[in-house]
Amino acid sequence: MFNPQELISGFLKDQNKEPKKDQRKRSPIVLRIEIAVIFALAGSLISGCSVLENRAKERIASAGVPPAVANDPDLIWQASNGATDEELRSYANSLLLGRERELNQAMATQQAEKEAAAFATPTATQEPEINEFKPKTQINFEKITDGVYSFQTDSNIEITDPGFILYIKNTLKKLENLENIRVFISVIDDATGVTQIVLDSTASDYKEANGPLFAYVGDKVFIAADGAALTELLDSQGIKHKTFGLP
Repeated sequence: MFNPQELISGFLKDQNKEPKKDQRKRSPIVLRIEIAVIFALAGSLISGCSVLENRAKERIASAGVPPAVANDPDLIWQASNGATDEELRSYANSLLLGRERELNQAMATQQAEKEAAAFATPTATQEPEINEFKPKTQINFEKITDGVYSFQTDSNIEITDPGFILYIKNTLKKLENLENIRVFISVIDDATGVTQIVLDSTASDYKEANGPLFAYVGDKVFIAADGAALTELLDSQGIKHKTFGLP
């Protein structure tokens, strides 16, 4: 395509070269006139190109081409060179499809990189360390009824301590000869006078909500693998009780 600016630049470069024989005969006035004519011509050509481009854009808009590709240089060139509306729309659709493929490919590449990073650096879940509970003296468990036992404390014990919960769970497994077991532990809460029942699964929640629950020297602690049997026992002895997490 003709570029007026290149014409002007080339003419000015020629003026800096060694003048040819016939050019030496030109007067400065003639040279000024020539330059003025070339600039005028270039301005006219630039203006004409701008008009052609505007008309091409109008044709593109009237053809119903989506705005996303309406300013594509190749599409403008086709509109300037007599492409039909159908041809313009067809080319615009091919441009849109090409961009969509590029976007999908970029998204797929990004997803693949994320998955590769996830496999390369797997997140390790580490179980919290539980300190083993060791009673100061041997604890004697007395069987009260099926699935329910009790013992008298000779030292202060945190009932909500994970190590103590694990100790009681392993003890009940042996006493009840069971592999899988759910543990209920109850002791009187000196602050309220109510015997509080916690489960192995809710002890940490109780501790977080209310602080640690202790059995003090001389307290009677009930442990059970059967929650219903434990509440029936407490009811039969007139012991006011509450199970944490239940109304």
